[in-house]
Amino acid sequence: MTQDSIVARFQFRPASAPQFLEDGRQEIEMQFDDVREVIEYCSEFEDSIADCIAYVNGRVVSLADQPKK
Repeated sequence: MTQDSIVARFQFRPASAPQFLEDGRQEIEMQFDDVREVIEYCSEFEDSIADCIAYVNGRVVSLADQPKK
């Protein structure tokens, strides 16, 4: 079974958004090949990201709803 690509929408914290986006936007949608890439991106920029909603295997997952380790 092949996995479809993952679409993730990142919402950045207001103070951090200008580092990633232009025009006063705070959200961006990105495409990834697998869930590990999404996790790596979130880990790398965790202080700047307010939330990430991803469409994974037909399910919508919000990282804000996931418990922190």
